[in-house]
Amino acid sequence: MLARGTLARGHRALTLTLTLTLTLTLTLTLTLTLTRREATALLGRMEQLGVDPNAHSYCAAIAAHEQSARWRDALGLLAAMKTRAVPLDEHCVNAALAVCAAAGEADVATRLLRRC
Repeated sequence: MLARGTLARGHRALTLTLTLTLTLTLTLTLTLTLTRREATALLGRMEQLGVDPNAHSYCAAIAAHEQSARWRDALGLLAAMKTRAVPLDEHCVNAALAVCAAAGEADVATRLLRRC
């Protein structure tokens, strides 16, 4: 029988492996050009599996919105990061700014920069 500490370490290792795997999958979104729906669905799947998406995961999902110029959805992902206490980094903000630029939303981009 495994000791409780061994199980806890095994669970943490599995969680880390899942996080890294799913984050890598989301990061590849940029290369493979998955749709924004697929990227957002992958974020949801991570949560269903009990894996907390990190900043890299969110950044990849935000960047997937650039081609469709869905700036409201991209900003919604930034808000979800804040709600889930995921640290906002410059890559996420830059990805959201790129979505705003693709949508022609200079005013929205300016407000985003002021808030961050």
